[in-house]
Amino acid sequence: PEFFRKELGFGTAHDVAGLVAFLASDAAAKVTGQAIGVGGDRLQLWSHPEAVATEYHDGGWDFQTLVEKFDALFGNRLQSVGEKFPELPAELQPEPAGTK
Repeated sequence: PEFFRKELGFGTAHDVAGLVAFLASDAAAKVTGQAIGVGGDRLQLWSHPEAVATEYHDGGWDFQTLVEKFDALFGNRLQSVGEKFPELPAELQPEPAGTK
């Protein structure tokens, strides 16, 4: 439905193909290091993320160390993707269970 393509940016692989081809072309020579969202009828340029916390671990971060320490180090700093999805229009709302 149009709502999904425009408001939510849901689409198909075909919707992404144009952007992939553009980024691989000389026309996009100045585009580097960008966060770009594409899907459905929507194209977005996202702001650059910046570090909100940095931690170090001698020898690097192996799986077990991350399991043990990640939540304590970063659990209270996790963020959403920054986009709040709008509510579904009435015609796209699912029917309550047992009403069919």
